Amino acid sequence: MTTHNILTDTYYRTFAHTNPVLAHIEAGDTVVTKCVDAGGRDLMGVQRSEPGNPLTGPFYIEGAEPGDALLVRLDRVRCNRDWGWSSYRLGLYALLPDAIETTYSSHYKADLVREGRDNIVPWDIDLQAGTTSLREPSPSVATLDFPVAPMVGCIGVAAPGDAAPTSGPSGAYGGNIDYNRIAEGATVWLPVHHPGALLYVGDGHALQGDGEPLGTAVETSMDIDFTVHLRKGGRTGRPTRRKRRDDLRDRQPARIRQLHESRPANGHHRHGELALRRLRHAAVGSASPDRHAGPLRRRHRRRLHGSPPTKGVPPLVALEPHTTSRPHVARQLTRMLLTSLSIR
Repeated sequence: MTTHNILTDTYYRTFAHTNPVLAHIEAGDTVVTKCVDAGGRDLMGVQRSEPGNPLTGPFYIEGAEPGDALLVRLDRVRCNRDWGWSSYRLGLYALLPDAIETTYSSHYKADLVREGRDNIVPWDIDLQAGTTSLREPSPSVATLDFPVAPMVGCIGVAAPGDAAPTSGPSGAYGGNIDYNRIAEGATVWLPVHHPGALLYVGDGHALQGDGEPLGTAVETSMDIDFTVHLRKGGRTGRPTRRKRRDDLRDRQPARIRQLHESRPANGHHRHGELALRRLRHAAVGSASPDRHAGPLRRRHRRRLHGSPPTKGVPPLVALEPHTTSRPHVARQLTRMLLTSLSIR
């Protein structure tokens, strides 16, 4: 198990399997790296890439093959710059578009943060105090000063087949998930679609709410340390029961959140319930993952007009550390929460 200090001058904006590999690492290795902000600027404010969520990577994990699961533990996620930025106005998708359009203009000051833009505003980040505050416009009612909560907006592997999705959406490979619990201490499970997995990270946020109603968070550059592990055959949800039980109990997760994107919205419920029942089955060791979920399944059938799918597991799971004792694992797993994705 080796620690690699890896920096780059080349950033990609696609989750493609054709991008040249940044570094080869082994399962169990730790990577210490940095990412530029969503606009392509580094910790010194130097423009290193075109805007649009530039990604650090791809990292080739030796031994990773299609059908495996890649576990990425975020050991350290820290702001490394004393400023960030966000959009000035709510996105038109946040409320009714006509209500937003008639409330206030989307234009503030030209070239304030980035040349050619008049719709983004600066935030100050106090690295010592761990706070961020809106620099301008100055609020007239109350100071917008908040504790930072650094997180990773983009994390994923190369997309299936020859697809090369940009770093704007998310999908079965991860991508621009923008979920504020993907932060220091979380472990993200990703399905492997290509040899080596080809892992990317980027889009650091100093602070983000539950989603991005502005279309951005407080965007900034970031120091990221992560450790990768490999679960052979883990993507299918059929590793041996003993290993899965040990893994869950050793991590003692307070929350296991299954992230799934689908349309219509009832797809979130059906796929999410199935994945969470399977995880509970793996931890508790029931004879069937459906054994304790009959009432849930019937309720969903009535409400959603369709039974849960019988095959496939949603692609992404984030684990969060906690201090609860091991006997409570089964009880906690019955309270797993389905979380819909916020798509930028």
